[in-house]
Amino acid sequence: MEFSFVEKTEEYLQRKEELRKATEQHRKGTAEFLLSRSEVAAKLDKFFWKACTELLEKKLASAPPALEFTDMERFLLDMGFLDLEIIYGGSQRMLATLRSEFQQPGRDQDVYFSEFLANQYAEYLVVNQSEEPAAKGEASFTKKIEDAIGTAAAGLKKVQRDRIVLLPRLKPLLSNLPGVPPKVVDLVSSGSLDEKIDGLLLRYLGGALDEAGKTQLQQFAQLKTRLMTQLKETMKEKGQQVLVEAIGRLDAKVKTEMQSIASELKSSGLLASGSSAGADEGPLSAKARTKYILAEMRLIRNLVKIVKGDVSSRKTHSALIGDEERITRPKIKEIMNLVRQVDPFFPGDPIALITPYVGTGMFEWDRNSLLIPLTPDRSSEESVLNAVANYRVIMDNLSGGGKLRENYTTVISSSYYRETFIRDYKKWVTGIGRGYRGALENKSYDFFKKFIGPPTAGPLGPVDILNLQPDKLANALRETRVALRTAEKNAELHFRLGTIYWMRGNRSEAYNSYSEAVALRPTNAEYLYALGVLGKGLGSDQTKRCLTLCAEKGAKTIWRVYAQDMLGTK
Repeated sequence: MEFSFVEKTEEYLQRKEELRKATEQHRKGTAEFLLSRSEVAAKLDKFFWKACTELLEKKLASAPPALEFTDMERFLLDMGFLDLEIIYGGSQRMLATLRSEFQQPGRDQDVYFSEFLANQYAEYLVVNQSEEPAAKGEASFTKKIEDAIGTAAAGLKKVQRDRIVLLPRLKPLLSNLPGVPPKVVDLVSSGSLDEKIDGLLLRYLGGALDEAGKTQLQQFAQLKTRLMTQLKETMKEKGQQVLVEAIGRLDAKVKTEMQSIASELKSSGLLASGSSAGADEGPLSAKARTKYILAEMRLIRNLVKIVKGDVSSRKTHSALIGDEERITRPKIKEIMNLVRQVDPFFPGDPIALITPYVGTGMFEWDRNSLLIPLTPDRSSEESVLNAVANYRVIMDNLSGGGKLRENYTTVISSSYYRETFIRDYKKWVTGIGRGYRGALENKSYDFFKKFIGPPTAGPLGPVDILNLQPDKLANALRETRVALRTAEKNAELHFRLGTIYWMRGNRSEAYNSYSEAVALRPTNAEYLYALGVLGKGLGSDQTKRCLTLCAEKGAKTIWRVYAQDMLGTK
């Protein structure tokens, strides 16, 4: 059965023949084999990107409301799958394997190339539709609503005015976020996005919004939510956090005020006259949409060209030429879970874009993306962590004020900071994170333990609790206690409660809560370590036993290393 995405031109057939000869001449696995095949594969790139261009042009010719792809089309976009005949070790069974990889679960932010393009397309439509002027008659429709509800709208207008005063203060914060273009910054900080959301929301609550309008409302709201969440995750100064929280409260109040007047509007019959979302939709031309998506595609193509991998083995290319190790969503999830354990204050939550190329990972600022190779030239971990470590360096400059670099160059070395930090970061995650103390030299280990890893002293516990300001702890305490009434055997809730008590200075209560968590999950190394550290401060005779159990039960975790430090053993 023939399977190909490309036209069988004379040049393409020549490249296939070169690839066949390179495969025959060298034994698989040698550096010469990999290099000779990748030299030819690099020449196949133009066929891959030409096929992608033609597919996208065809898809966008009718200006669809969303980009959707079949499995066969995803083979091309996501796997660099040009032709089954050029894949070393490939077979018809390989198609089923690739299809299953698309369906494997991961984190929400782990996407393939086709999904990235679809998401960029959706956001492009949201942003540009938000900028469209009101349709003819829209102003008079708004005036009719104001006349109908009269003073009932006073509360709504006040909240909206309060919010519009705060929104411009978001501009410098949004401007410093990765993946947020200037157009979106202006849209949010000017209040234009909220104005569109409010108009659609009012109609929705009044039961007078058609399906197109509901979709548009969802898209606008998702954009606002994503940006505010990203701000919360990266902004560390209290004043910035207070600003974001204040805007969130005003958003909630707007919705509450709208709900109180929606029934009056609905009974007036006015909403029905403006129920169509057509005035807000204003579809852009197919030409404009195509131009935008092809530009997004070219951006990724150019990035792939400059990614450096293992220079001793192969060149970077996008054509799939071998049934080799591929990075999948579950693998990224596994690695990122490990990162979160050993770097708990890791800033933000960038998407991981699995891209069809051979090489290593990198971070792409403008799209807030960890660019992950489909086919790693060393290992999945090496490639993903290379992207993560680069992101860590960049975010230190953004939200950390460069303090990480300043401390690292003071303690370790001022030469080749980026290269040496990335090298040490990988060892911290894959070595220390799996319980191997010898992965790092003493100076590097001490630095990462102090500035990157989980706290070694107290308080200890979940990061979301440790990040709370003192004035928020009372609410967290109350909420956790309430949750425990219906889930008294939930170890994680007891652990959270212990952390809250410790942060509030109630160490005896914290010790009791940690003890409850350990009783429910006696093999959890993190719980054992926290109980041991707190117990040592309280003079408990169970401290050594807790830490010894921690080192034993957490043999392949960072808690083993921490516990051994506390015990003075190796």
